Amino acid sequence: MVKKIKYKIANIQLSKIVSLLGKILGIVVKEQEGLQLYNKIEEIRSLSKASRGTKNKKKIKLNETKKFRQLIATINKLKPKESLVIARSFSKFLNFSNLAESLDSVHKIDEGNVQKAQGTNAFTILEDGIDRLLKHKSNSKEKFYQVAKSLKVDLVLTAHPTEVKRRTLIQKYTNVNNILEKFNKSRIFKIKNIKTETLAMERNLHEEITSIWKTDELKRSKPKPTEEAQWGLAVIEDSLWNAVPKICSRFNEAVELHTEKKLPIDKFLRIHKSYIINLDRVDNLSNKTVEIGSNLIPVSRNKKAALEKMLESK
Repeated sequence: MVKKIKYKIANIQLSKIVSLLGKILGIVVKEQEGLQLYNKIEEIRSLSKASRGTKNKKKIKLNETKKFRQLIATINKLKPKESLVIARSFSKFLNFSNLAESLDSVHKIDEGNVQKAQGTNAFTILEDGIDRLLKHKSNSKEKFYQVAKSLKVDLVLTAHPTEVKRRTLIQKYTNVNNILEKFNKSRIFKIKNIKTETLAMERNLHEEITSIWKTDELKRSKPKPTEEAQWGLAVIEDSLWNAVPKICSRFNEAVELHTEKKLPIDKFLRIHKSYIINLDRVDNLSNKTVEIGSNLIPVSRNKKAALEKMLESK
């Protein structure tokens, strides 16, 4: 009897993702800024690591103090241009580490591994919370459904202005995330071609990270107030607009699973890159705008047909 071998490929470990992104970033820095600057970055990184301290308080920290002094001396000797390149390299690495950690958290949450997830896992907890709520005899399914249906959620945006990146950079970091996510999914189905897929992923990451490195974080001309506002809105456009429909859909699925009723989430529609509207509030639809109360909201050409169809079906 031939024994069947089951192949199980888990998600890529967080440490391996961070290590890979760091390695490719190092290659890009070496290519763009030269070997000398790359070596200085590695020297500072090694000294920083060596001077972080030890958990064992009984050990003499003389060596750590010495390394820390060497670190300060090395940084003080840097020229302005060198300081900029080194600061950028560490900043980019932190951005990539945060991206990898977020991706890792999403994978763990999707697997139901909540305790190990480092990021926000509110919806996984919510689904378990619905189970606990409905176990109480005083909470009927109908009562829960009515409460869920009338639920109102307000957004609170607390990001510091310095966290707002240029729109082009937001999109490029999103591309890095998508490359890693695509590889993580494809490797499950392409066991025989893992090496080929890995090389292709590394090439794509190299191209994207090179593009990120060559993109200036700041505009060299003074931005207008409207431009600064657009940068802030880009965060909403490239993340919030994608997240809200997914959140609503997942909440609806959780409610339907327990009550066998769907929430009325189909009355919301995105009609423009900057607008999602409640169809119940539409007073009038013209050629290019939607009238809601005293507000005129623009409608994208590619969204108008869907809007007209949904308004007719009401």
